[in-house]
Amino acid sequence: NYAGLLSFDGEILNSDLRVFVKKVGLGYNNPGNYLLRRGETQVGLGFGKKVLRNRMNLKYATDFKQQVFDPAKRYVHQAFSNKLQVGYKIKGNNRVGLLYQRSDFNSKLFGDGSATGANSRWQADGAYTLRLGSRKLMNNLLVSKQHFDMPMLEDSSYKSNNTLVSYTATTLLKQSPLSLTLLLNKSDNKDYLFNTSMFSVESNYSYNVSSLIRLGSGIGYYSNTGWNRQLGCRQQISGTLMNRLDIDLELSYKKAVKVIREEMADQLFITAGMRMNF
Repeated sequence: NYAGLLSFDGEILNSDLRVFVKKVGLGYNNPGNYLLRRGETQVGLGFGKKVLRNRMNLKYATDFKQQVFDPAKRYVHQAFSNKLQVGYKIKGNNRVGLLYQRSDFNSKLFGDGSATGANSRWQADGAYTLRLGSRKLMNNLLVSKQHFDMPMLEDSSYKSNNTLVSYTATTLLKQSPLSLTLLLNKSDNKDYLFNTSMFSVESNYSYNVSSLIRLGSGIGYYSNTGWNRQLGCRQQISGTLMNRLDIDLELSYKKAVKVIREEMADQLFITAGMRMNF
């Protein structure tokens, strides 16, 4: 029953560097630390550097992880990941970015041989500001292409390909942000709710009602292939008590205007959070 983590985070030759090695014994069991999973061995390397007069930012990270679940090593899971990011600042708040990420998996299952799979993602994003008269319009655009091939139990696998496009425009009304978000996801999956083809449009407005209370209101339309079409609204209230306690309460409701599947047709969520500042 042992666990150890050795890491280095620092700067060498004007470059950011992170190296870590982790080893956890098979008998280790501490649910209070989610970073240490029993039977796990992991090594990783991260590198970052700014070039072109600090206008371009390059980042690369890789790690290898192996987790053993039994003393005889009849069930072993391995994962190898690579992540490359390039960002370029054009002028002011205008920027563009490109990301490539891939993870390869190999699971040795007792009595079932081995199962392999991989997840990969290409992503391009950008931010730019336009002037409409005396008003600024801040824009964010993201385009992502993803491929899933996850090994499952009983010689099955979950496979999916999807393309995601997201656009958000934000402006200020009396120093309070008003935003409009459009999201389009094209997928060959029709069963998993969070990765089907869908389209949504949502508008949000956040504003202060006093020096201690802030409200956020939103409305939207959501169309999910194979599931439902919904109209929704959201109301959030945030406040500070005694200059130390931050409280957040949010209520969101979606009503199906076209029911395709009864599951998740009408949705009501209430979330609450508290944070103490010392």
